[in-house]
Amino acid sequence: MSSAAAPVATQAAPSGEGRLASIRRTLRWHQAAGGLVRVALVTLVAVALLSLIDHRWELSATARAGVLLVGGLALLVGLWRYVVAPLRLPLSDLDLSALLDGSGEAAFSLASLRQFADDASPLAQRARERSVAAFDAAALEDRVDRRPLWRRLTTLAAIAAVPLVAATAAPKLAAIWADRWLALGDTAWPRDVSLAVANLVDGELLVPQGEPFPLQVT
Repeated sequence: MSSAAAPVATQAAPSGEGRLASIRRTLRWHQAAGGLVRVALVTLVAVALLSLIDHRWELSATARAGVLLVGGLALLVGLWRYVVAPLRLPLSDLDLSALLDGSGEAAFSLASLRQFADDASPLAQRARERSVAAFDAAALEDRVDRRPLWRRLTTLAAIAAVPLVAATAAPKLAAIWADRWLALGDTAWPRDVSLAVANLVDGELLVPQGEPFPLQVT
């Protein structure tokens, strides 16, 4: 009896821990995806505002280079804080079990599996079997809602599609933006210019016949 109990001890606990490892990865990606959406949204808004400011005042190449440097550093900080850090979030198996199982039964079962893992006695064997059954009954995988992850990924795809749609709708403006912000070029933004002829009377201009006349345009 004791020789047959040992394999169960070495296989039951890793099974539960492997399931918890999968759940842990899912929860980490939930947090990372949410952080990535936040960073992408802030980046999109910042790029739009800076583009409007540049279109209005035509920032110099030095100013644009400074903005890109500061923005790049801010982007790296945001990615580290909201994407990388959640992926490195420490979650022990017991903490994860307690988090998903309000009654704590799954955590208690996992602790029991570890406690009796090296015990080959019949009593320990029965304790392991009860612990495995209780851990399976907790169904921790079913308590993880994966819908927020897909919603965040869909939102991220929509954010990424905005500049693509804008570039497709206005390719000339996109080319100017790329030259000014990616190549730090000096291509000027197109301007709407209106001209008016001075000294018009009821829409007509009277000039001396046969004599030169300077045309004033404002």
